[in-house]
Amino acid sequence: MPELPEVETVKNDLRPLLLKKRIVDVEVRLPKIVKVPVAQFVRRVTGAQIHDVRRRAKILLIDLENGATICIHLKMSGQLILASRRGLEQVGGHQIVGGTEHLPNKYTHVIFRLNGSHVLYFNDLRQFGYLTVMRTVELEKFFSVKKLGPEPFQASFNFAYFVGCLQRKRKTTIKTALLDQSMVVGLGNIYTDEVLFAARVKPTRRVISLHRAEKRAIYDRIKSVLRTAIRLRGTTFRHFRDGHGRSGGMLAQLMVYGRSGELCRRCKKGKIQKTRLGSRSSCYCPVCQR
Repeated sequence: MPELPEVETVKNDLRPLLLKKRIVDVEVRLPKIVKVPVAQFVRRVTGAQIHDVRRRAKILLIDLENGATICIHLKMSGQLILASRRGLEQVGGHQIVGGTEHLPNKYTHVIFRLNGSHVLYFNDLRQFGYLTVMRTVELEKFFSVKKLGPEPFQASFNFAYFVGCLQRKRKTTIKTALLDQSMVVGLGNIYTDEVLFAARVKPTRRVISLHRAEKRAIYDRIKSVLRTAIRLRGTTFRHFRDGHGRSGGMLAQLMVYGRSGELCRRCKKGKIQKTRLGSRSSCYCPVCQR
């Protein structure tokens, strides 16, 4: 599943191309993908101009001038394609073999026809992604129901807040704590491993065992690792692509994730080990991380 840097990259790429575009028509080809009644979805978005394109957690938000917002979650295999008479203009999300050919195709579940002969396609191979629409003023309630914590770069995500959250998770592992989206949003399997490596903390450590300096290091690395990943346009892993359909540059910078059995790039002594925490795998250096 794409994490914060990947969704942020797709948002940044699509935003300038979608702003001020008007949704002329909507076609829902797979009703289950839309989490409100199809007729309601079509009615709420048809004819509206796109006012803004944002991100909250791992969800893309398309704000409309009529006071509604379209929420799009790419999940495991979602893909957004912007096309025009000139051909493909943007492809963001998971790469699907044949997904950009002969559009719309069997992977296309929602079609937004825009003015200027532009068309935005939502494709999804495994059909785990979803779209919904609601009044923009209802978004905070929606996020609350989803139990989404603060953004990692918001002022509300400060060190005191972080320590308080960890205090309530004393008996769990630090890796599991960081994956909890109610504490801070956007971290998944890739970046939790990278954050903990940068902080020199083993993912299997119980929160109760962490010293204050280690908590501070983790907190600081959450911000720095995510900033680096956004700057490098995310990690391409399992076929994820940015808004231009290109591979992200963070893959070459990963220190532990996906490198099981390889020599640690920092200490040059330990070999990256892989373990499981519940249903998740975790990679770490047994020499660097304690």
